Amino acid sequence: MSEFTLPPPPVPGFGPAEPILEQFNMTPFAKMAQAGARQAAGTIASDLQPALDVANDPRNAWIGTNPVGRGAVEGLAALKAVLGIFAGPKAATANLAKLAEAQALQQAGSRGEDIWRQTGWFQAPDTGWRFEIPDGWANLASNIPKNQHNSELLNIPLFEEGRTLGSTLNHEALYQAYPQLKDIPVQSTGFSFGLNGAYNPETNKMYLAGGKPDAMRNTTLHETQHAIQGIEDTALGGSVGQFLRHEHNDMAKEVHDRLAEVESQIRLDLKGAFNPAIIRYAMKKQGEGHELFPYEVEAMRALEQHPQVNYWRELNNKKAQLGYEADQAYQQYKALGGEVESRLVEKRSNNLGHPMPQTYPPSEYDVPPARQIIRRTPPKGTP
Repeated sequence: MSEFTLPPPPVPGFGPAEPILEQFNMTPFAKMAQAGARQAAGTIASDLQPALDVANDPRNAWIGTNPVGRGAVEGLAALKAVLGIFAGPKAATANLAKLAEAQALQQAGSRGEDIWRQTGWFQAPDTGWRFEIPDGWANLASNIPKNQHNSELLNIPLFEEGRTLGSTLNHEALYQAYPQLKDIPVQSTGFSFGLNGAYNPETNKMYLAGGKPDAMRNTTLHETQHAIQGIEDTALGGSVGQFLRHEHNDMAKEVHDRLAEVESQIRLDLKGAFNPAIIRYAMKKQGEGHELFPYEVEAMRALEQHPQVNYWRELNNKKAQLGYEADQAYQQYKALGGEVESRLVEKRSNNLGHPMPQTYPPSEYDVPPARQIIRRTPPKGTP
């Protein structure tokens, strides 16, 4: 484990940050704010006291730079940008003494939030312990090409070779904690339209789509969190496909194609009197006990006379069933502990603006701990 030196107060949760801060040309004021702004900035107006309180919080030792890597600041305007990636005991900068203290406090019956506020560590729903490596100054590298059709968008070239996370995301604090992350290969998502990013733990590769810089930065942090989950053996993310039958997509395509064919024939036979949207809405109203309009009654009556009406109903029922299965699979995917955590990384990394006290990370989960699905990497040799 790496050891650094930092003036008091100590930094719970991770190794002292002074060597990293030196790389950002910290101003004397910013260094004093980091070490204890209340004493160092006693002449600051009283309306900045809330910001000073945040600066004095020992968890906020990584302050003093603007978000998205815009350089050093003279004041405390970026204090809120100290939240970010969740790390664990295997990080080179983990403060294991504070972790031991957190575990002792837990054994003594202390509340999770109190433990976190005192030590910087908290226990996640998968029982693993976490601390935060702030993303305040993390920014995308300037070598990412701009979209040739829109200069406001970035683009990962489809056939680019040699790109890594280290050459894509500037995040010195992250790489001090997990040096191996710098070498993760990064490739384009290619023709997987609608996919913003992905991380494959089996190949240790990351895939990123182009887009607006802020959105692409968020996606990169999200996928990086998944890589850390593999290193720390904590709850993993996944995909919607994990919760679907293997034949689901093939079945959905077959039903779609057959339904389109049948509706085309019905429309032709009824000479324009058949509108699938009107029929489906009328059926929904009937199911809910609502009265139909005259034109809906007429459309339903016309359909009932067609010889393929039962087949049409059967296909619609199958389509609805497959849609329900897909929705349920998506909800399960969202409940994966690793996905909940990675979404929280995005949320907290964007927690910029007026300085205010930090919030307890588990209080911001968008899926309650009791409803999260915890999956880990199976042991080697497991079928």
